[in-house]
Amino acid sequence: MSFAATVYKVLIASPSDVREARGEVETAIHQWNTHNAENHSAILLPWRWEDGGIPLLGDSPQNILNDQGVKSADIVIALFGTRLGAPTTNYDSGTVEEILESLKNDKRVHVYFSDRSVELSQIDIKQLVSLQAFKERLGELGLYDSFDSLENLNKKVLNAVNKDVWDLRETSTQKSSDRRAPEQEPNAHFSLEGEGANLSAATNGLDKNQVEFRVQPRNEREFKGTDKRGKAQYRLRNWIEVENIGGRDAEDVTFAAQIDEGRFMRLMVPENPITIQSGSKRELPVQYSAAGKSGAKVTIQWSCDGQMEEKTFNVE
Repeated sequence: MSFAATVYKVLIASPSDVREARGEVETAIHQWNTHNAENHSAILLPWRWEDGGIPLLGDSPQNILNDQGVKSADIVIALFGTRLGAPTTNYDSGTVEEILESLKNDKRVHVYFSDRSVELSQIDIKQLVSLQAFKERLGELGLYDSFDSLENLNKKVLNAVNKDVWDLRETSTQKSSDRRAPEQEPNAHFSLEGEGANLSAATNGLDKNQVEFRVQPRNEREFKGTDKRGKAQYRLRNWIEVENIGGRDAEDVTFAAQIDEGRFMRLMVPENPITIQSGSKRELPVQYSAAGKSGAKVTIQWSCDGQMEEKTFNVE
């Protein structure tokens, strides 16, 4: 039976020395589609230059690949072994160019370095030194990861793209809401209260002099491996997403959880009060008992201009 879906292009970027890993990333993407595409109304389309690139003259090879696959990618999975790759006109390598250009365009970029054993005869020392230098610079741009086996890489890629799809859908939903906002009556306020969502805003924008939280329960299936028959196994991860959608930073923020009697809810919160800046989010892992989460609530306390405030949100 057919179903409507949004297609997200996933660029698989790497130098030439991690061919097996490139294939494993594509395998992970196909696995995600098999188990999640219909439920999420989303399909991940892997793109590799060796399969998707079309021979064409008239520009540098990297610029041609950029036009054919890199610029249109929604997600980038970049892999490194012991090589950085061949330099391009403006960057140290084609893979480096794909990573940095994608970051400039606010794409979701994940970088993984291989810890798999390699024969010394296959290592180019100059390439390895260049790779290490890039790895150090990359640490200033965010978080990267490593993998010690193809199975380990498969699991990490599945977790990453699962989060990507969720976040990309949230971004799309938010943009749609922003476009619809002017249709409201002038100065009218609206409230969304469902699935734990809490939002109050005027059609001419949020009050920039206050803190306003949107609190929503989230969950996703995480791939945890395969059984003896090769069947994929998953576990459910739950968290509470807290977003400050107001115009002011919330300071001295603390969290407390409560739930109906006879049920268990464990909310993992920071040890000390935190600051949640305007427009930023915080994810709080949460665990529930098998009895369910009926009556689950989260109370947030915060200060703004020295005044303490408190609000309780339904997160069933």
